[in-house]
Amino acid sequence: MVFDRVKKLVGGGSDKEGSTGGGEGVVMPTNSKVVKKTAKEVDLSRGDVKDAVEKFQEVGAMAYPAIDQRAVRGEGDKSSKPDDDGGPSFLYVIHEDDEVLVIGGAKNIIHTFADRLNMSNTETRAVTVANRIAGDKNGFSEHIVMDDIFIVPKKGGSERGAEALGGIAGRDEDVRGDEEALREVEENGFALQVSEVFDEPLDLDEKKPMGVSYGCEDGIITLTLTPNPNESDGDYRAVVNTEGGVLIPREIAIGLGIEHREVEWERDDERVIGRMEDGSIDEDIEDRVKTALSKDNIEEEIQVHLPGSHATTLGMGEDDEVALYLEPNEDDFSIVLTSDMSDAPTDRTVEIKNIGTGTEMLCFALPEEIADVLDVDDDEERQIEWGLRGEELVGAVVR
Repeated sequence: MVFDRVKKLVGGGSDKEGSTGGGEGVVMPTNSKVVKKTAKEVDLSRGDVKDAVEKFQEVGAMAYPAIDQRAVRGEGDKSSKPDDDGGPSFLYVIHEDDEVLVIGGAKNIIHTFADRLNMSNTETRAVTVANRIAGDKNGFSEHIVMDDIFIVPKKGGSERGAEALGGIAGRDEDVRGDEEALREVEENGFALQVSEVFDEPLDLDEKKPMGVSYGCEDGIITLTLTPNPNESDGDYRAVVNTEGGVLIPREIAIGLGIEHREVEWERDDERVIGRMEDGSIDEDIEDRVKTALSKDNIEEEIQVHLPGSHATTLGMGEDDEVALYLEPNEDDFSIVLTSDMSDAPTDRTVEIKNIGTGTEMLCFALPEEIADVLDVDDDEERQIEWGLRGEELVGAVVR
């Protein structure tokens, strides 16, 4: 049965050795929101930022014993110990718990590590910015004014760590900074109906992570749960809590419209797969045209402009309410608008407005949760490419 197989795979065991997760309540540089904000400040994609920060965090865990030895605590005598340049160490402890050590005065050590990891200047800046943003979220802002901080995981420390300041010896590509992603899912994730996923509720002694990915092929949307997170086809994580509830990232649930679709669950070897109809991204999209997508600073909302000719073709006009939902489109989501709300896999609607003066300039306000999923919840101006697909208007954000 699905229940027996998944329970066997997710039950028992312990957290992966060498995890780069943080202490209770500590926001780490690997936190998905920190990575997202960092990518907006540096010239790197979120994936590249994530790789650089995770690599750096692992090295920090390896080097923790050496860093701990050099860090100053209060009036301790460690300030007389030399740093890499032979001078006194100015690393000082900002915060410490069982899982992390947060140090100030870390600019030199960050650049030393980055140099020995052959990081580019942009990657080094991404690591620095991620630590600053995480530090700000943790209330360490006063320390960031004078110098950089480094949030060092304690897990994964070894004898190699003592040599890390003098020479770093690679990284295990499978080590992932999952703790913050899992915590985000636990706090804000979408709860699947357990009776639909498993034959009966799970009974676990402790919460367990799972991998989760999605896709669309031949008009069928799939959501795949994998008991081993590192074998998932995507970078997302789900959680099975001790009551047997399954939580998945909210952005996936919103993007796929799971709440409003009929999902058929089945086991496929070690995975559990949910299949949903109404995914039709493989159908031809015709007459593509680009419009603006930007924030209205007066209304404080993200406004999406519509191509007037396309809207007219579909009978969409000022003051009309139309259904809005998302569909997976490669590594992103497409926006779908339709006047036929009876067949749309959502109960979410938006109102079309005319903001032109004597002209037809149609737009609608993008709901906040949709803007967050599409990663357009900022002040940047973008374009969205619209096309006609039957009786639907389909748009994709131009990255």
